[in-house]
Amino acid sequence: MEQQVMDVERIEVEIRSLKYEFNDTELQDLARKALEKTRDIDELEDEKKSVMSEYKNKIDRATAELNVKRRKYLDGFEVRQVECRVERDYDREVIRYVRIDTGEELEGRTMTAQERQMRLDDVKTS
Repeated sequence: MEQQVMDVERIEVEIRSLKYEFNDTELQDLARKALEKTRDIDELEDEKKSVMSEYKNKIDRATAELNVKRRKYLDGFEVRQVECRVERDYDREVIRYVRIDTGEELEGRTMTAQERQMRLDDVKTS
């Protein structure tokens, strides 16, 4: 048997980076995708502003609370609603206020003409 030698041309392939021109369909698809991405970015920017505003409000509230606590600490007191006993002295025509929680006499003041009129529940019965 005779052996035939075939002269087969060998094809060599190499990948190279070359310019590629998009067709109209590809260009339209790229434009649509670019616009969608622009919309996504706009939505994310809006969301970012909203979140930043929310956190700014949280920080502002926390700062206000800190300032109140710092002021209380530095002052060493705060003003509170405290029950006081009202003592009416009709002989001296004064009204005194005494803290119920500490017994401290807070202030005394002269009665007004209307206050000098003894009330029925102030009359002592013997």
